Amino acid sequence: MLLKFPVFIVSGFCRERKKVVTIKMKLIFSIKASVVVPLRGGRSYASFVKEMDSARVGRIFSTGAKEIHSGGRLDLRINVRSNLEFETDETSSGQFIIFKGSINENSAPKLEEVSSVAQSKVFFNLQEVNFINSVGIKNWITFLSDLKPNRTIEFVKVSPIIIRQLNMIPEIALDFNVTDFFGEFVCDECGLQKQVLFDATLGYEELLNRYEEIPCENCEGSMELDESPDEYFSFLIEEAEE
Repeated sequence: MLLKFPVFIVSGFCRERKKVVTIKMKLIFSIKASVVVPLRGGRSYASFVKEMDSARVGRIFSTGAKEIHSGGRLDLRINVRSNLEFETDETSSGQFIIFKGSINENSAPKLEEVSSVAQSKVFFNLQEVNFINSVGIKNWITFLSDLKPNRTIEFVKVSPIIIRQLNMIPEIALDFNVTDFFGEFVCDECGLQKQVLFDATLGYEELLNRYEEIPCENCEGSMELDESPDEYFSFLIEEAEE
């Protein structure tokens, strides 16, 4: 059974090799790390969350552990928030702007820089956006609204972080199109995680029809999308109706 933990960390404690380790993370770069946490028999999930929970900086996405209450091993992937950065890439297809890091309360000046270099036709690559909060969403929508009158934008390689928000807040994309996006696949047997790229131009119904589990590269199990496909693809219904 796949367990999901909406836990955020600035500094806190994790049990690694039977000792307590203090985690202090500076917000200057992105970290992706795996932490294996042995759990004592009978220890509740609630006590683990209480120990780990702090200010919202990183998110623990998921775990493949099965016996969490009886000494099972908890395999966590932590994605830590970093400041927003971007780079541009001029190709034969047009201008690509690659966003990296977090879209948050500090992102407005960087988004203004993007506005100053964005051409009339531009592709926004959101693969490396690893965090967005409510103030970041407000800054992002304002940014897109300012760009809209004079530019055509396509979103490519959109990260799961953005897709989850887009399913709740369609205004994140305004009326611009998503060309393709990533989904997080997880193996129920060993906990391996892998991002798979989906072609958004196929539309909601066709993506659902084509969706299937994929073989795990690490064991004999199979990997499936870590959210219900009909819910994860639902933003495409909104796009089709526009």
